[in-house]
Amino acid sequence: MHPALLLLPLAGCSAGRLTEVTEGDLRHLSGVLTSSSRGIVRAKIPVVEGDGALLVTARIDGPYAVHVRSLTDPDHHEVFRSTDWNDSPYNKTNGGFLSTVASLNWPIAASDEGLAAGDWEVELGVVDESNDYVAQDVAIDVLLKQDGSFDDGVLRVAVVFADGSEDDAEVRDAIDGAKDRWAEIYAGIGIDVLFEPDSAFDGGGLVAPALATEDAYETIAARTGLPHVNLVVSDDIVDFDDAYGIAGDIPGPLVPSTRSAVQISLAEAAGTDGRFSDQDIRILGETMAHESGHFLGLFHPVEGDWQGWDVLDDTPECDSTRSCLDVLGANLMFPVTVCTGGTCMEQDAITDEQRGVTQRYTGVE
Repeated sequence: MHPALLLLPLAGCSAGRLTEVTEGDLRHLSGVLTSSSRGIVRAKIPVVEGDGALLVTARIDGPYAVHVRSLTDPDHHEVFRSTDWNDSPYNKTNGGFLSTVASLNWPIAASDEGLAAGDWEVELGVVDESNDYVAQDVAIDVLLKQDGSFDDGVLRVAVVFADGSEDDAEVRDAIDGAKDRWAEIYAGIGIDVLFEPDSAFDGGGLVAPALATEDAYETIAARTGLPHVNLVVSDDIVDFDDAYGIAGDIPGPLVPSTRSAVQISLAEAAGTDGRFSDQDIRILGETMAHESGHFLGLFHPVEGDWQGWDVLDDTPECDSTRSCLDVLGANLMFPVTVCTGGTCMEQDAITDEQRGVTQRYTGVE
């Protein structure tokens, strides 16, 4: 559950400027800004002609938390406001919810206003452990990509083995097969998945990146560099024994942070016999594609309680197990694997609007 905040009318807080460097094909703006005594910090984002998407990531040390309150275009029109989504049953982004790491990609969907050249402004809110707005330093990173077509792109992935799993030949073969399945699914939406040579992380017992507490993910992301999505292969996911995989956030941050990873559980993938069947490998590949889909900004089309939905118009709204299985069971982002009598259905369908979200993610170049 995400704690919601009430936006109050605020004045007298000027927007700070960030330092810009080039990171490969991305413009990278960064800096540390201090929120006002009322917990507000604003940063200017100078968008230039050709910029197609931006990814804002704000980071702060606990017990403080930060969220994206709003994003404003050069004509002073708020294109995103967190309170529009805090209590909504429809999911658009996690960027407006409180965390030590908060990210917002814009535009999110084809229906969103695109980037126009000029000064955009992001407004962040900072709170203490009592949810009171406070003055505190916030690290801000903004990545911008020069790509406005959203027809095709490249996703760079670094697969990182934890728990010593890189030494198991069966595991490596299963991961290779799963990578092929993942790449096959994404090729269908115009995304070419490029895998870096596999590497290993000397550590284990990693907690889920979605909890934003594991420093190992920041270390891994710093090592792999921008703009990689890091897929961490673990024996299991601490405190999530029944989870096939967990993404750091929706969308996920590309800059090094405690949320900069997707984690996969080998124990769940191999099943009760601990061996990887052809079906296990296929499902593992679909899980990689699913959790990375979250990282690129996709939500479940319907949540597992059938009471929450994504905002996309071409993922049908359903409200029962039977109806949701009928209309969405084959969708890549369906919340559960669908199996009958030991046979599990393929889940690789992606709608046009889901495709549009993935193509707009700043890390898809």
